[in-house]
Amino acid sequence: MSSKLDLEFTLVSIDLPLRKHLPQSTHLLSATLLWPRVGIAKKTAEQEVRFKKGRCDKAEAPWNERILFKESVEGDFALAVSLTVSALRTHLRTFRRALAGYALTAAGSAVDDFGPAGEVAELPLKAMSKVVSNASKEPELFAQGAIDLNATDFATEEPQNITVRLYSALELMKVHRRVAEIPQVGTATIAVRKI
Repeated sequence: MSSKLDLEFTLVSIDLPLRKHLPQSTHLLSATLLWPRVGIAKKTAEQEVRFKKGRCDKAEAPWNERILFKESVEGDFALAVSLTVSALRTHLRTFRRALAGYALTAAGSAVDDFGPAGEVAELPLKAMSKVVSNASKEPELFAQGAIDLNATDFATEEPQNITVRLYSALELMKVHRRVAEIPQVGTATIAVRKI
């Protein structure tokens, strides 16, 4: 008997208690189904999410703002969720990087005016300006988490809410010399229903 089912995944809410002090913020949510079925390694969906005092509530939002996936799944699979830092912070970092690149280019041009010695001194400044201004544009992650699932758990007609624990992405990326517990910074609630 095949355990293959067609499921719909919609975002219900995201809670980040540590960010309750912020009146509002905007982030990029990325949801990934890992090995939803044989031959499909992953499916990814992204959407902008807005928080008010550490909470993004999509329970009453229109369907087109909540939908993540309509996908066939079978057997064991996983759902991973990640959230970027505030979009404003990302834009500011890009601006600072561009500004530093321009400053290094200008410094390189000024040093070049000092003849042959200036040309030699200019090379590292030009090289550094390219590195700084062309640095990765990937947004920095704030939180991420994943949950293992099985298609048979969703065979009922009733929609089910699943909770993905979100952990500090910064702590997950650090290399620890000793084992440390990674702090949970929030949760993402996703509704799953058979279609």
